[in-house]
Amino acid sequence: MNRVEKDSGFTLVEIMIVVVIIGLLAAMAIPALNKVRTKAQATTIANDIRTFKDAIESYVLENGVFPQVTGGGFPAVFSGWISEAKWREGSSLSGATWDYYSPGGAYIPELVLDTPGQDNTAIFAIVDDILDDGDATTGQLLFEKEYVLYSFPQ
Repeated sequence: MNRVEKDSGFTLVEIMIVVVIIGLLAAMAIPALNKVRTKAQATTIANDIRTFKDAIESYVLENGVFPQVTGGGFPAVFSGWISEAKWREGSSLSGATWDYYSPGGAYIPELVLDTPGQDNTAIFAIVDDILDDGDATTGQLLFEKEYVLYSFPQ
């Protein structure tokens, strides 16, 4: 009698089942990872706003007025209060830039994070929840899809 030896190994069906299970696990993990990444970016932006806000308020305490700057680049008057490297770093969002506007007169000084061409509404909504009232149209923190704006209280 001839003996047929059975090859040891996995069948095609077994391999396909493992691949499907790995695919399902990946499909469940990716949205969770994106949510965590979004929350981390929002927390970083909120901390940057707090840092810059505190530095600007320290300037005001020492000088009695908000610095008069029209924006664009690093305001030279901040050199003793804010790290230029931190300012130029932007944020956790690629291509983002910080600006400060306070032309004087009746204008309310504003700290702006600008992200041209990007829709960061979801991230900015979380930042607003962390720092303000959770409403994009009211409070000290206002945002649209491409920028977030913090207005200093007068």
